[in-house]
Amino acid sequence: MARPNKTGLSYFPMDIDLFQDIRIRKLIKYQSGKAVTVYALLLCLIYQRGYYMRWDEELPFIISEQTGFEEAYILEVIRSCMTLGLLSKELYDNERIITSKGIQKRYQSICKLLKRRSDITEYSLIDGEKEPIISEETRVISEETKVISEETALNSVKMPQKEKENKKKEISTDVDTKKGKLSLPKTEIIDFAALCDYYNKLFIGKIPVVVKLTEKRKSSVRARATEHGKEAIMQVFQKVLHSPFLLGDNDRGWKCDFDWIFNPNNFVKILEGNYDGESNGSNRNAYTSKQEANAYALNLLQQHKRELEEGMADEMEKPF
Repeated sequence: MARPNKTGLSYFPMDIDLFQDIRIRKLIKYQSGKAVTVYALLLCLIYQRGYYMRWDEELPFIISEQTGFEEAYILEVIRSCMTLGLLSKELYDNERIITSKGIQKRYQSICKLLKRRSDITEYSLIDGEKEPIISEETRVISEETKVISEETALNSVKMPQKEKENKKKEISTDVDTKKGKLSLPKTEIIDFAALCDYYNKLFIGKIPVVVKLTEKRKSSVRARATEHGKEAIMQVFQKVLHSPFLLGDNDRGWKCDFDWIFNPNNFVKILEGNYDGESNGSNRNAYTSKQEANAYALNLLQQHKRELEEGMADEMEKPF
C-alpha cells in the first residue's frame, strides 16, 4: 500500500533577511514588534494545511489564545498584512482565502526540493508564470533571494487536490459565503501623542494625568477604537467630564483614571450612561442641613463651570 501524501511540514526555515523586508519593517512600525509573532503564527496555520487557508471567525480567538494578545489587535495585524501586501487582500475580499503570491511560489519551490508534485489549481495567484531553475549547488537557498519578503523566509507546503465531490460542495459554500461574507473591522489610525496631550489638557486637575502611553495602554485604545470607533472615545471623554461621580464626587472620594476608562467593561458602561448625572444620588438626597445644601449648590456651580469648559473643549480640533 502506498504511503499517503504528507499535507504539511514539520518545520519551515526563516530567512536571515526577513527583517530587512520593507513590508515587515512597516508592519513593526505600525503595529509594534508583537505583530511579527501574530504573522508568524498565521503562517504556521497556513502551512499546516497547505498553501492557503479559509478565513474562520474563530481564527482571531485561536491566535489570541496562543499569543496572549487581544483579538481586536490580531484583526488589526491581519488587516495590516493585507494592506502591506504580505497577504492577498483581493483574494480575501472575493473568496475569504488567506494566502499570497509569495506563499504559493515557495510552495512550488519546496515541493520541487522534496520531489513532490506542485500543482496549484485552487486560488492560484501565479497562473502562467514559469518556475525558476534551481541548481544543485544552490538547492538549499531560495531562488529569489533578491526579492526579500516574508514568503522568502517562510516556505509553504503541498495542499493535496480535493476530490471532485468536495470541490462541488466547496463551490456551493463559496457562493453562499460571498452573499454574506465577513469583513475584517476597519483599522483606526490613532495619533497616540495627540491623544495623550488632549486627555491631559481635558482632565488636568480633575483625574490623574497620563505620563506615558505604554504598549498595553495603546493596545487598549486600539481595541476600543476598533470595537466602537474613534468618535466613541471622544464621547466617553465628554461623559467622564460630565460625571461628578467619576471625578471624585462619591462616598470614597474615588476618581477614575485612564486605565479604568479604557477597560472594555467600563468603557461600555460609560457609553451607555451608567455614570451620567450630577452626583451620587444617595449623597444628594441625604442633604439635611443648610451647610450641606450650600455644598450641593456649590457643586452645581462647579458643574456649570465644567459645562463651560466643555464648550471650549468642543471648539478644540479633534486630536486623533
